[in-house]
Amino acid sequence: MADGAGGLVNKVLMIAYFFPPAGAVGVYRTLKFMKYLPQFGWQPVALTTANGKFPKYDEDLLELIPQGAAVHRCRGWEWLNEGENARSQREGGRRTLGARIRNRLYMWWHALVVPDTRVTWVPSALAAARRIVRREGIRHVYISGSPFSSFLIGALLKRSDDVRVIVDYRDPWTQNITYPRRARLLQWLDRRLERWVVRSADVVVSNTRHNDERMFEEFGLAQPRDKFVTIHNGFDADDFTGVARERSERFTITYAGAFYYSVGSDFRTEAGNEVMETYSPLYFFAALEKLFARRPDSKARFRVNFMGVLGEGYDPVIRERGLEGVVHRLGYLPYDEHLRVLVNADVLLLVLSRGERSRGWIPSKFFQYLGTGNAILALAPEGEVRDVMTETRAGTCVDPDDVEGAAAAIEALYDAWAAGGPLGGPDRAGAAAYERRNLTARLARALDSC
Repeated sequence: MADGAGGLVNKVLMIAYFFPPAGAVGVYRTLKFMKYLPQFGWQPVALTTANGKFPKYDEDLLELIPQGAAVHRCRGWEWLNEGENARSQREGGRRTLGARIRNRLYMWWHALVVPDTRVTWVPSALAAARRIVRREGIRHVYISGSPFSSFLIGALLKRSDDVRVIVDYRDPWTQNITYPRRARLLQWLDRRLERWVVRSADVVVSNTRHNDERMFEEFGLAQPRDKFVTIHNGFDADDFTGVARERSERFTITYAGAFYYSVGSDFRTEAGNEVMETYSPLYFFAALEKLFARRPDSKARFRVNFMGVLGEGYDPVIRERGLEGVVHRLGYLPYDEHLRVLVNADVLLLVLSRGERSRGWIPSKFFQYLGTGNAILALAPEGEVRDVMTETRAGTCVDPDDVEGAAAAIEALYDAWAAGGPLGGPDRAGAAAYERRNLTARLARALDSC
């Protein structure tokens, strides 16, 4: 096989439910692999849903699909699923009778289906994958999860076709800290399916070293260790080219994404509320209140942006902490604007839950943070986030529920900003390991090996 400069190029079928126009963070991992794989002798062919439902439907993301890439789409049964698609965009969120019925049924559907609500896409996707593999002579298949039902396509495809399958865990499945509390039978079925998927796959990719170790320990059985590999999420340096930096008159802390914990809810995962409540801005808000109590003069010079979803349940907390006028909701922004907001922050905030099961959790936004070069404040437990922060010298870490420590860290960063001095940030050499092109080289090696 050639190195991409000429000669033979192998094709790889890349199956991903979350793909433009899906406005979901997992979209970018597959897109960036597709962008850089041709440089390593692999031509990607994408297979995705035609009518899927996503956290956000954003047709602007279609522009991010690499030019000339072949994209195949197939339909699944999505009526009961939650999210946005082209149809819901046309309806404009109207509360039709069908929508009201669907919302009532969704909770039952979500609670009982195995392994997840997107499993109804699998039959049509499997049929489409078989057609593409046979027509184009493809022998390598990459599958992105979640949804983890997509992994079933690879296991089933291997029964009928001579293909090599790589399953890419963007996050853990049954080992995830957010894995829901389910009936024992459903948990057993999920684990049986996952064991089957892992045994069937030729390569199993995890997104952190810690998750890779846990995956091998639980599902490796008598399989070779080199079948299990780590490919972190990352950032694309090209994305930040030409993004202008502007100094704000206010010290700006920005958070990107959503929080799994919702105020006032019974967070039904195996981890429970007592752990997951730290995956929220509650302790950060408390730290700001503490800082402003001893430095009231600084409050008018602060701005805190939440880009993505910050539930209205936090409004009473914001008022009680006296943070009105400091906290700003930016909502979901187009990708270019999202990057501009990140680049123009003084500090980027990362929040994780406490506990052993968070040790291997690195949100994908963390790597975008690295790409900006800005200082990072991580409220995170001992684990892989802290390891990467140390490797790259990216900023400051405190425990997720250490209010005083967070207040002191924010104060030190603010004082450095007010004095016009450097706030720190990742060094270029350390961060280079997490650039998308370098990460894609690892995927290409995995493809070459099987």
